[in-house]
Amino acid sequence: MNVFKLAKEAEISRIITPFAGNMFFFNCFLIIPFIFLLLFRVPESLSASNMLLAGLLVAMLLTSLVNIPVMGFRTRRPILSENEIRLIDRTYGVKNDRAFKRSSVYDSIVTLNVGGFIIPAIIVAVFASEVSLPTLFILTSLMIIATHLLSRIEPGVGIIVPTYLCILVFPFALILMKDGVFPTLIVSGILGFELGAISRMMAVDKTKGCSSYSIGGTGNFNAVFLIVLISVLSLYF
Repeated sequence: MNVFKLAKEAEISRIITPFAGNMFFFNCFLIIPFIFLLLFRVPESLSASNMLLAGLLVAMLLTSLVNIPVMGFRTRRPILSENEIRLIDRTYGVKNDRAFKRSSVYDSIVTLNVGGFIIPAIIVAVFASEVSLPTLFILTSLMIIATHLLSRIEPGVGIIVPTYLCILVFPFALILMKDGVFPTLIVSGILGFELGAISRMMAVDKTKGCSSYSIGGTGNFNAVFLIVLISVLSLYF
Protein backbone atom coordinates (compact mmCIF):
# COMPACT_ATOMS: atom_id res chain seq x y z
CA MET A 1 0.00 0.00 0.00
CA ASN A 2 1.32 3.44 -0.93
CA VAL A 3 2.49 5.27 2.21
CA PHE A 4 1.32 8.70 0.99
CA LYS A 5 -2.12 7.33 0.12
CA LEU A 6 -2.27 5.65 3.52
CA ALA A 7 -1.37 8.90 5.28
CA LYS A 8 -4.02 10.78 3.30
CA GLU A 9 -6.73 8.27 4.15
CA ALA A 10 -5.77 7.91 7.82
CA GLU A 11 -7.70 9.95 10.34
CA ILE A 12 -5.71 12.75 11.95
CA SER A 13 -6.40 11.18 15.36
CA ARG A 14 -4.38 8.15 14.29
CA ILE A 15 -1.42 10.16 12.98
CA ILE A 16 -1.20 12.38 16.05
CA THR A 17 -0.44 10.40 19.21
CA PRO A 18 -3.11 10.93 21.90
CA PHE A 19 -1.95 13.56 24.36
CA ALA A 20 -1.43 12.03 27.79
CA GLY A 21 -0.89 15.33 29.54
CA ASN A 22 0.49 14.28 32.93
CA MET A 23 3.20 12.02 31.49
CA PHE A 24 4.18 14.51 28.80
CA PHE A 25 4.67 17.30 31.33
CA PHE A 26 6.52 14.92 33.66
CA ASN A 27 8.93 14.09 30.82
CA CYS A 28 9.37 17.81 30.14
CA PHE A 29 10.54 18.34 33.73
CA LEU A 30 12.58 15.13 33.74
CA ILE A 31 14.58 16.10 30.68
CA ILE A 32 15.82 19.41 32.14
CA PRO A 33 18.59 18.02 34.40
CA PHE A 34 19.75 15.67 31.64
CA ILE A 35 20.15 18.58 29.22
CA PHE A 36 22.10 20.41 31.91
CA LEU A 37 24.34 17.37 32.44
CA LEU A 38 25.02 17.00 28.73
CA LEU A 39 25.89 20.64 28.22
CA PHE A 40 27.73 21.54 31.45
CA ARG A 41 28.64 18.60 33.68
CA VAL A 42 29.63 15.67 31.47
CA PRO A 43 33.33 15.43 30.51
CA GLU A 44 33.98 17.13 27.18
CA SER A 45 30.57 18.77 27.57
CA LEU A 46 31.22 21.25 24.79
CA SER A 47 31.80 18.50 22.23
CA ALA A 48 29.56 18.47 19.20
CA SER A 49 28.22 14.99 19.98
CA ASN A 50 26.97 16.00 23.45
CA MET A 51 25.29 19.12 22.11
CA LEU A 52 23.75 17.10 19.29
CA LEU A 53 22.45 14.50 21.74
CA ALA A 54 20.91 17.23 23.90
CA GLY A 55 19.12 18.59 20.84
CA LEU A 56 17.92 15.12 19.84
CA LEU A 57 16.56 14.53 23.36
CA VAL A 58 14.46 17.67 23.12
CA ALA A 59 13.38 16.71 19.60
CA MET A 60 12.31 13.25 20.84
CA LEU A 61 9.95 14.82 23.33
CA LEU A 62 8.55 17.50 21.03
CA THR A 63 7.89 15.07 18.16
CA SER A 64 6.55 12.23 20.30
CA LEU A 65 3.00 13.18 19.26
CA VAL A 66 3.63 12.67 15.53
CA ASN A 67 3.32 9.31 13.74
CA ILE A 68 4.19 8.29 10.18
CA PRO A 69 1.87 5.64 8.65
CA VAL A 70 3.81 2.82 6.97
CA MET A 71 1.28 0.04 6.35
CA GLY A 72 -2.31 -0.99 6.92
CA PHE A 73 -4.40 -4.12 7.41
CA ARG A 74 -7.76 -5.15 8.77
CA THR A 75 -8.33 -6.32 12.32
CA ARG A 76 -11.40 -7.36 14.24
CA ARG A 77 -12.89 -4.88 16.69
CA PRO A 78 -12.49 -6.12 20.29
CA ILE A 79 -15.45 -6.03 22.62
CA LEU A 80 -14.70 -3.66 25.49
CA SER A 81 -16.91 -2.53 28.31
CA GLU A 82 -17.55 1.15 28.99
CA ASN A 83 -15.27 0.92 32.06
CA GLU A 84 -12.44 -0.51 29.95
CA ILE A 85 -12.87 2.25 27.37
CA ARG A 86 -12.72 4.92 30.10
CA LEU A 87 -9.66 3.26 31.67
CA ILE A 88 -7.83 3.24 28.31
CA ASP A 89 -8.73 6.90 27.86
CA ARG A 90 -7.39 7.88 31.31
CA THR A 91 -4.23 5.77 31.05
CA TYR A 92 -3.14 6.28 27.46
CA GLY A 93 -5.25 9.19 26.22
CA VAL A 94 -6.78 6.94 23.54
CA LYS A 95 -10.46 7.62 22.92
CA ASN A 96 -12.21 4.51 21.65
CA ASP A 97 -15.87 5.34 22.17
CA ARG A 98 -16.61 6.59 18.67
CA ALA A 99 -14.32 4.17 16.88
CA PHE A 100 -15.85 1.19 18.62
CA LYS A 101 -19.34 2.06 17.46
CA ARG A 102 -18.60 2.40 13.78
CA SER A 103 -18.16 -1.19 12.64
CA SER A 104 -16.98 -4.63 13.70
CA VAL A 105 -13.75 -4.30 11.69
CA TYR A 106 -10.88 -1.81 11.87
CA ASP A 107 -8.87 -0.55 8.91
CA SER A 108 -5.83 -0.59 11.18
CA ILE A 109 -2.62 1.24 10.40
CA VAL A 110 0.93 0.70 11.64
CA THR A 111 2.86 3.90 12.30
CA LEU A 112 6.40 4.87 13.25
CA ASN A 113 6.49 7.55 15.92
CA VAL A 114 8.89 10.35 15.05
CA GLY A 115 10.08 10.96 18.61
CA GLY A 116 10.08 7.32 19.70
CA PHE A 117 11.40 5.60 16.55
CA ILE A 118 12.79 7.93 13.87
CA ILE A 119 14.90 10.17 16.12
CA PRO A 120 16.24 7.23 18.19
CA ALA A 121 17.27 5.66 14.88
CA ILE A 122 19.19 8.87 14.13
CA ILE A 123 20.88 8.60 17.54
CA VAL A 124 21.93 5.04 16.64
CA ALA A 125 23.44 6.31 13.39
CA VAL A 126 25.35 9.08 15.22
CA PHE A 127 27.03 6.73 17.72
CA ALA A 128 27.22 3.49 15.70
CA SER A 129 30.88 4.02 14.76
CA GLU A 130 31.93 4.12 18.44
CA VAL A 131 30.44 0.83 19.61
CA SER A 132 32.10 -2.42 20.64
CA LEU A 133 30.65 -4.91 18.15
CA PRO A 134 30.82 -8.11 20.27
CA THR A 135 29.19 -6.39 23.24
CA LEU A 136 26.70 -4.68 20.93
CA PHE A 137 25.60 -8.04 19.54
CA ILE A 138 25.11 -9.54 23.01
CA LEU A 139 23.21 -6.58 24.47
CA THR A 140 21.07 -6.00 21.39
CA SER A 141 20.09 -9.68 21.23
CA LEU A 142 19.18 -9.61 24.92
CA MET A 143 17.05 -6.49 24.44
CA ILE A 144 15.28 -7.86 21.34
CA ILE A 145 14.32 -11.07 23.14
CA ALA A 146 13.16 -9.25 26.29
CA THR A 147 11.15 -6.66 24.35
CA HIS A 148 9.44 -9.31 22.24
CA LEU A 149 8.59 -11.54 25.19
CA LEU A 150 7.57 -8.88 27.72
CA SER A 151 5.67 -6.51 25.44
CA ARG A 152 2.06 -7.13 24.50
CA ILE A 153 -0.62 -5.98 22.10
CA GLU A 154 -3.42 -4.31 24.04
CA PRO A 155 -6.79 -4.20 22.24
CA GLY A 156 -7.82 -0.62 21.63
CA VAL A 157 -4.37 0.74 22.52
CA GLY A 158 -1.60 -0.93 20.50
CA ILE A 159 1.87 -2.10 21.52
CA ILE A 160 2.59 -1.91 25.25
CA VAL A 161 6.27 -2.12 26.22
CA PRO A 162 7.01 -2.11 29.98
CA THR A 163 9.07 0.91 31.01
CA TYR A 164 11.24 -1.23 33.30
CA LEU A 165 12.89 -2.71 30.20
CA CYS A 166 14.92 0.50 29.99
CA ILE A 167 17.28 -0.67 32.75
CA LEU A 168 17.84 -4.17 31.37
CA VAL A 169 21.05 -3.68 29.39
CA PHE A 170 22.64 -1.16 31.78
CA PRO A 171 24.10 -3.58 34.37
CA PHE A 172 25.15 -6.03 31.65
CA ALA A 173 26.98 -3.24 29.84
CA LEU A 174 28.86 -2.35 33.03
CA ILE A 175 29.85 -6.00 33.49
CA LEU A 176 30.98 -6.54 29.90
CA MET A 177 32.80 -3.21 29.42
CA LYS A 178 35.38 -1.43 31.54
CA ASP A 179 35.05 1.94 29.84
CA GLY A 180 33.33 3.58 26.91
CA VAL A 181 29.98 2.17 28.01
CA PHE A 182 27.78 4.97 26.68
CA PRO A 183 27.88 4.43 22.88
CA THR A 184 27.33 0.68 23.07
CA LEU A 185 24.65 1.06 25.73
CA ILE A 186 22.57 3.62 23.87
CA VAL A 187 22.90 1.90 20.48
CA SER A 188 22.11 -1.58 21.78
CA GLY A 189 19.22 -0.33 23.92
CA ILE A 190 17.56 1.54 21.08
CA LEU A 191 18.22 -1.14 18.44
CA GLY A 192 16.98 -3.90 20.72
CA PHE A 193 13.84 -1.95 21.58
CA GLU A 194 13.00 -1.09 17.97
CA LEU A 195 13.69 -4.55 16.54
CA GLY A 196 11.88 -6.22 19.45
CA ALA A 197 8.84 -3.98 19.00
CA ILE A 198 8.79 -4.70 15.26
CA SER A 199 9.01 -8.45 15.85
CA ARG A 200 6.16 -8.20 18.37
CA MET A 201 4.13 -6.23 15.85
CA MET A 202 4.62 -8.98 13.28
CA ALA A 203 3.00 -11.41 15.70
CA VAL A 204 -0.10 -9.28 16.25
CA ASP A 205 -3.38 -11.10 16.85
CA LYS A 206 -5.75 -9.64 14.26
CA THR A 207 -8.78 -10.87 16.20
CA LYS A 208 -7.97 -8.38 18.99
CA GLY A 209 -7.66 -5.24 16.95
CA CYS A 210 -6.75 -1.61 17.33
CA SER A 211 -7.25 1.33 15.01
CA SER A 212 -3.58 2.26 15.15
CA TYR A 213 -0.38 0.47 16.21
CA SER A 214 2.36 2.99 16.93
CA ILE A 215 5.94 1.73 17.22
CA GLY A 216 7.69 4.16 19.54
CA GLY A 217 4.44 5.98 20.35
CA THR A 218 1.40 5.25 22.49
CA GLY A 219 2.15 2.54 25.04
CA ASN A 220 5.89 2.32 24.38
CA PHE A 221 7.43 5.80 24.00
CA ASN A 222 8.43 6.03 27.66
CA ALA A 223 10.51 2.84 27.40
CA VAL A 224 12.75 4.13 24.61
CA PHE A 225 12.86 7.64 26.11
CA LEU A 226 14.15 6.25 29.41
CA ILE A 227 16.68 4.06 27.57
CA VAL A 228 18.25 7.25 26.20
CA LEU A 229 18.18 9.02 29.58
CA ILE A 230 19.76 6.08 31.42
CA SER A 231 22.42 5.90 28.74
CA VAL A 232 23.27 9.53 29.46
CA LEU A 233 23.75 8.64 33.13
CA SER A 234 26.28 5.97 32.08
CA LEU A 235 28.65 8.79 31.10
CA TYR A 236 29.42 9.00 34.83
CA PHE A 237 30.55 5.36 35.04
